[in-house]
Amino acid sequence: MPTADATAPHATLIETTDLLFRRVSGGKAAFELRVPAFALARGASLAVRGPSGSGKSTLLGLLSGELLPLEGEVRASGRSLDRHRFFGRAGRVLVGANNR
Repeated sequence: MPTADATAPHATLIETTDLLFRRVSGGKAAFELRVPAFALARGASLAVRGPSGSGKSTLLGLLSGELLPLEGEVRASGRSLDRHRFFGRAGRVLVGANNR
């Protein structure tokens, strides 16, 4: 399997700056997710684990461009993910249970 060359253009598949997402209900913050900046190289894997309600699906929504952060930015292959330019081209995000 080929490995990503860190010096090649777009060797980083997904990168984020510090993200903040907030869901509001009844005028109050019902849920808040903060994600520190990270980068995921092409060909790398990312495991997203946590208890129910901890923000796993929200994180995947942010990384796919389905959800937009209040603060920060998500970039895929060097392009900013915003709903108007990217959503619909992001591909599929597989979310499933792992009962191990």
